[in-house]
Amino acid sequence: MKFFLYICSVALLSFWITSCSSSSGPENKTDTTVIDSPHIDQIRLLMHHLPLLRQSEGYVVWLKFENDPSWHKINQISVFLRGDDSTSILYTTELAPKIDSLSEVLLTLEKDTAVATDPGLILYHGYFSGDSAYKVAMFNPMPLGDFSQLNSSLVFTTHSKDTTAYIKECYLADYESGKIQSSLSALPGAPAGWKFGIWAIDSVNFPIQKVYYGQFTSPVGHDSDSSNDAEAFPGGFTNAPMNQPHGSIIVTLEPDWYGNDVKLKGPSPFTLLRFDRTRFLVRDHNFPMLNVSETSTFGGYIYVQHR
Repeated sequence: MKFFLYICSVALLSFWITSCSSSSGPENKTDTTVIDSPHIDQIRLLMHHLPLLRQSEGYVVWLKFENDPSWHKINQISVFLRGDDSTSILYTTELAPKIDSLSEVLLTLEKDTAVATDPGLILYHGYFSGDSAYKVAMFNPMPLGDFSQLNSSLVFTTHSKDTTAYIKECYLADYESGKIQSSLSALPGAPAGWKFGIWAIDSVNFPIQKVYYGQFTSPVGHDSDSSNDAEAFPGGFTNAPMNQPHGSIIVTLEPDWYGNDVKLKGPSPFTLLRFDRTRFLVRDHNFPMLNVSETSTFGGYIYVQHR
């Protein structure tokens, strides 16, 4: 009887081991491949801190081959978001035997990816290395320039006879000894095709508050939407009071596509400076802004593999 029970136990243990070893385990979308054909090539773009864009805008990958002056647009097949704040974007295309002649790659920002036939605003430009089976290109971690030294403060002020109107009017400026002057320092030239924008945003209010002050390229002078502005610095007057314990005033990089109609789109995700609002605003007081340009810095690489 004991021998019989022993044989049954061994059989059950063998069945359990076999069942576990044949189990596929939990699905991991990050590593999922949708390419089965050995004649289709896999292109994977792995980016860190890639920001989400506004409606209709998108990223596009363009490839160039040796002895071919044209840029070739690659259509996206799927996107997998990873837990370490990175994005894996998978593409498929028929490149073989052209993989061996892959030379350059662009990552661009497009106003409308569906109609883009030529590269738009270039975020990255890379060069491929490798062989006929595998090519890789690294991306510079500072796609839009270095804004790490950019510095500014906000001053809330007014020329109005209404002594409380200053809570609705602010500028990228300092107020010293009764004189207002620009506070923007280390402002680099805007990249080609871009301008700087200044906004007030607040997701606590409903509807979400998006106050557009204007766009600018210089620390001195009126911005692009300055009909009610008393001072010749970026910023100005708005009907919305800024003495709120939530929301922020931000400086962004904006594609120069929309002009002042960008107010209908809201701010781009490329934020450079931020001031978190407070209920206790003081007139003609200098409020420092926080440099958050690292949130607009993203990097990564692209690799192409012959399947």
